[in-house]
Amino acid sequence: MLKNLISGTLLIGSLTLCQAQIDFEPAYFINNAGAKTSCFIRNVDWKNNPTSFEYKLTEDGVAETAMIANVKEFKVNGEARYIREVVKMNRSSDSNNSLDSDKTIQFNDEQVFLKTISEGEAKLYYFEENNLRRFFFSVADSEIEPLIYKRYIKNEQFVSQGFRKSVNKIGTVGTYKQQLWNDLKCDGLSRNYINSVKYELSDLNELFEKYNRCKDPLYRQDEDKNAQFEFNVTARPGLDYTSLSVTNTAASTRNVDFDQQLGFRLGIELEGYLPFNKNKWSFIAEPTYHSYKSEKEIPPTGFSNNSSVAVVDYKSIEIPLGFRHYMYLSDSSSLFLNVGYVIDIPLSSTVTYTTSGNNTVVEFGSNGSFCFGMGFKYDNKISIEARYLSKREIFGNAAFATYFSDYNGFSIIFGYSLF
Repeated sequence: MLKNLISGTLLIGSLTLCQAQIDFEPAYFINNAGAKTSCFIRNVDWKNNPTSFEYKLTEDGVAETAMIANVKEFKVNGEARYIREVVKMNRSSDSNNSLDSDKTIQFNDEQVFLKTISEGEAKLYYFEENNLRRFFFSVADSEIEPLIYKRYIKNEQFVSQGFRKSVNKIGTVGTYKQQLWNDLKCDGLSRNYINSVKYELSDLNELFEKYNRCKDPLYRQDEDKNAQFEFNVTARPGLDYTSLSVTNTAASTRNVDFDQQLGFRLGIELEGYLPFNKNKWSFIAEPTYHSYKSEKEIPPTGFSNNSSVAVVDYKSIEIPLGFRHYMYLSDSSSLFLNVGYVIDIPLSSTVTYTTSGNNTVVEFGSNGSFCFGMGFKYDNKISIEARYLSKREIFGNAAFATYFSDYNGFSIIFGYSLF
């Protein structure tokens, strides 16, 4: 009954989730003729820099699509500004597995929307497309230039024990540091500091903010436009409805199907929101204590005239690790879907078989399984989730290699965010 209820809840919630949308928010865009249009743009808090966007001229109007070829600039209220520019783009890979051996950087002219990060006298721009991340800058309204950076494979040769050997290492072209030193001159910005700046958003943004404040003490960055990581800590009590079956390939007298049991769980969820798509994605870790106990009589078989009693005592710390996707229904409510992998750490957990006063104790091992959940959150505080736990093998000791199991179940989990 409970299984059917949870399955139905997951299905209905998934269908509802698919229908929910990100809101169209007050915004503007500027076309090629320089005309500024106030409108409502569908704000997806782009992770990859967009090449188009959806907008409405009125809140209840018809959605239209604006393409990069027709828009010079656009901005959603409280978010970063995007400007269209033709820039010199370096598309060499930054992945360790795909680096080339040429330290020369190939630039190609590309028309893109650049995301503005810092907008004082010195402006910092950012472009991201999948695994490609590039930074651009300008000072005092000069032409926008790329901050030059590349990682490549370099071969180093050396002599060891009379033999010439070679080894591949990762080299870096870090011309951007010289660019920054040449163009961002201000008290307090030393050469050592600029040399320590990594080709990363946090480091570069900090440098540009320091420079802009140095040039203008009244300068203040718009904090809303640069998303930061946010965290939640949530108490997560709930109910587990689980079952366990055990099979022994060498002795059928050890085969047993334990009854489904309703148990209590208690967990603490740590949730970190990823800084894009308007906090629609988060990473979750949820250390949880749970227990499962059941007893079952195994009737005599053709190989034995004696019945057995099997008792399972399963206590463990489960650590689900996974991702959550939100779909906002309103300012105060949202639906979410989870997917994750559960690491299970048993605590003195066993199945004990008793036959004619003799006990056989089978210990549990540390294993894992996948979990899938759907839930509802209100006011970013109170939540409820229905979760399915896929099949888990609970035996891990080589001494019990003939034992196999199927442990799975459903959970109803309540949540209250502490902070």
